[in-house]
Amino acid sequence: MIKTITVINHLGDSLTIDLFNPWASGLIIEKIEGLGPPKATIKTTAIATMDGDLFNSSRATRRDISIDFQFLFDPDIETVRQRTYKYFPIKRQVTLIIETDSRTLATYGYVETNVPTIFSENEGCRISLVCPEAYLYAYGDEGIQSLTFSSIEPNFEFEFEDPNQESPTLLMSEVALRKERVFFYDGDAEAGVIILIDAVGPATNIRIMDTVQRKIMPIDTTKLPDGVLKAGDRLIINTNPGEKAVTLLRAGVLTNVLSALGRNSDWISVSKGDNRFAYTADTGETNLNITIESRLLYEGI
Repeated sequence: MIKTITVINHLGDSLTIDLFNPWASGLIIEKIEGLGPPKATIKTTAIATMDGDLFNSSRATRRDISIDFQFLFDPDIETVRQRTYKYFPIKRQVTLIIETDSRTLATYGYVETNVPTIFSENEGCRISLVCPEAYLYAYGDEGIQSLTFSSIEPNFEFEFEDPNQESPTLLMSEVALRKERVFFYDGDAEAGVIILIDAVGPATNIRIMDTVQRKIMPIDTTKLPDGVLKAGDRLIINTNPGEKAVTLLRAGVLTNVLSALGRNSDWISVSKGDNRFAYTADTGETNLNITIESRLLYEGI
């Protein structure tokens, strides 16, 4: 069940509409549409010599959200009407945050219409939003899942009392790097990832692999400045639709190094359930710490 809906306007001002305490905002939500799964567009081709069609492709379309409000006297109808103009200004981008009993999701959209019913007995308005993104995303830090490959990982440790030691923790052993890990993704919809490659020493020709989908992203380090990934460098790979990029952070300076990505590279993504990733390098595998992170996407609330 939806508990609250918060809108953040283009200026950063926010208004929370509590479905169980509408007097706090002066707005009653009578109806809301567009929070379920978006519409899919399916493309097929008719073949004269066979029954039915041949499937070509499918895609999720944009999300359209409409909200019907009824105004309360808070302190008067005109004030509440103008409040909707402030938080839902036409043409502007707004963010909607929907809190339910089990999770908090969000999306952004542009206000297409704000139509007040000025002469009705119970005055209100209808807000229409056009949301370019098909899916809702989990809001806040808890909505990001991550997986780390570390060059050195502790095996086990325990605490003991030793007055001659500053730290009471005794590290029993360390294991070599784990070059293959399982990433469990809990979202509904396929999502892009951000891959952070931190070098603690030089490394050359790195390959990130999805071993389930058989996808590979090779990085030709000869095309990086100075022809190598150096200690202290961070390579940032973004595979999210509309944001795809490969960037090098070196000595505080960001450089576009998309040309270092292999010509026939796949853009890795995650799907619901287990995703298995691995990496290799021609040299310096043990000099790499790699983090893969993704924001949870959902088809609807």
